[in-house]
Amino acid sequence: MMNKTFQNFFAFGTNWLRRIGFNKLAFWLSEKLYNSINIDKIYGEVYEDCHDMMAETMPDIDQKWGWMQKEHVQYLFGGLPVGEMRPEAAQLARTFEELLPKKHPVAMATMEAFKADYRDEKIQRMLKQVLSRLQIPQTDGVVLFDNDKERIVINPKFKEVHYTEKMDVPHAKKKEAENLARLVVGGSTVDWMTKMMEQRANIVQATSSKPITGYRNESFCPIRFGVWNCGEASLDCCTVILDFPDFVELKMDNEKRTYFPKIHNPKSNTWVYEDEHQVQFNAGDITLGLGRRSTPFYVRVPHDVKEVEVNWFLSCKTLKKYGTLTIINEPELIPDYVEVKDVPDENPEIKDMVVELYD
Repeated sequence: MMNKTFQNFFAFGTNWLRRIGFNKLAFWLSEKLYNSINIDKIYGEVYEDCHDMMAETMPDIDQKWGWMQKEHVQYLFGGLPVGEMRPEAAQLARTFEELLPKKHPVAMATMEAFKADYRDEKIQRMLKQVLSRLQIPQTDGVVLFDNDKERIVINPKFKEVHYTEKMDVPHAKKKEAENLARLVVGGSTVDWMTKMMEQRANIVQATSSKPITGYRNESFCPIRFGVWNCGEASLDCCTVILDFPDFVELKMDNEKRTYFPKIHNPKSNTWVYEDEHQVQFNAGDITLGLGRRSTPFYVRVPHDVKEVEVNWFLSCKTLKKYGTLTIINEPELIPDYVEVKDVPDENPEIKDMVVELYD
């Protein structure tokens, strides 16, 4: 262990070396100085001073001191915003920040410098150890698809339109024409006319008995995901946000009704922001070992895109976490033949598979 005089010398030396550009040497010295500091002792001394100072205006501080320390360490760890701390813990945080640089200025300066050098990694490890010693349960959560995996396969349907000139009658129509020709040759014209009228009557009857009430776009596939508590504490006020690439279209439904449209449940826990290509899932509070699933929504991935990476962000009172999910796209192309006067350059053309809905 270094004494305070030697620590002061080291701190002055590292600051001077940074100013003249010897950053690597300054980093090496600050690391040595940081490792010489007894973090537990420093924090303990400052906590004692905080307790004595706050006891003057808080007579029941001993009854509250345990959870005040826990909330303060969670705040230092970055998992609890100051706005969500109880007033007593927020006061402790302010008092601690006031007393620490006064009681241990060299240690405070060194920790701040080394924190910047190490990009928080060593500070984070130290705070985790403090959390563990204070017996604060660690929160953790995971976001998965409805199949409880990080990958899911979708099978959208697309229409593969083959264009032909009007003179090139498709095989099915040729066969129909040949059948009618055989009917005329084999029977009378009256028989042929009667047959045609029966077919037309059947078509009209079928159409009138099943009116079209809307359309469904089968190029959009349903997706559902969930968040599961895999930590040691409750996930309070948990929200998950999924960010999709710009080429992925999102909708709450793949059906469109001409009348009696669907009314979405106002209490739905899932919101789709189509323009932002984003989905927000408000999961609420999730206790230990349990999870909650989102309301289904629909995605449209272009037929020529085989794989989509979806970024997710999980946020609750004591946890912030990031991750990715993967959508495997295996579309089904259904052939369709269309007569046109001029065949377009893009032939065949891939279109959305839109089907009619009946009562």
